[in-house]
Amino acid sequence: MLNRFSFALFIGSAVLAGCGRTPPDPSASSTPAATAAAQVQVAAETAGSAQDNGNDVAFWIHPSDPKRSLVLVSAGTAGLEAFALDGTRAAHFTGGEFDYVDVSYGSGTGADAGAIVVAYDRKQRGLWALTIDPQSPVISAVSKKAFQTGGEVVSPDGLMKASIDLAQDLIQLAPQALGMAKHIINMCQNVDTETGRQLERLGQSVLIRTADNKEGMASFSEKRKPKFSGN
Repeated sequence: MLNRFSFALFIGSAVLAGCGRTPPDPSASSTPAATAAAQVQVAAETAGSAQDNGNDVAFWIHPSDPKRSLVLVSAGTAGLEAFALDGTRAAHFTGGEFDYVDVSYGSGTGADAGAIVVAYDRKQRGLWALTIDPQSPVISAVSKKAFQTGGEVVSPDGLMKASIDLAQDLIQLAPQALGMAKHIINMCQNVDTETGRQLERLGQSVLIRTADNKEGMASFSEKRKPKFSGN
């Protein structure tokens, strides 16, 4: 559990990410020289959460002004909280009990670039898709309830109909993504956890380059049904 989040990690990561590396001198010794540990100072601390702890954290990057970016914290029964970079609470969404949060980018470019916040609701056992207004900021839900992630129980008599309904839903999805998911799930039955994670990352790196990925992001942003081509 996280108690009152400092920004040391955030600032340290930003500094280290901007540091270039000089190619090694072939004539130099192969023994690496000792370097002093970087000293990172805490810049700010968030205000206390509504339940004074958080389960997960993600960063929402403002599309035009990085200084207005937000730290998102899933706070369980307290919902989803957003903090400004000075530590003050900027927004709060109480539509669910959230354990995990992530941010996906990719719709549009520049000032029109869209970011979708995805949060897992442990009470509804589903995923919320959320957006943040760059001007407010206000957190808004794309739908009235969480998207279910499975776990439905049906009677033996209704099993065939439920299976057909699920198949009808699946064939509406992007073919390459569906095929990749099936392939990785089958492979993961016989590999260790770390190998499974590597397979998942490999699959994502392939699918993110597809035309269907761009179509999915665009249709979500434009609030229309996607038209997947299998490309």
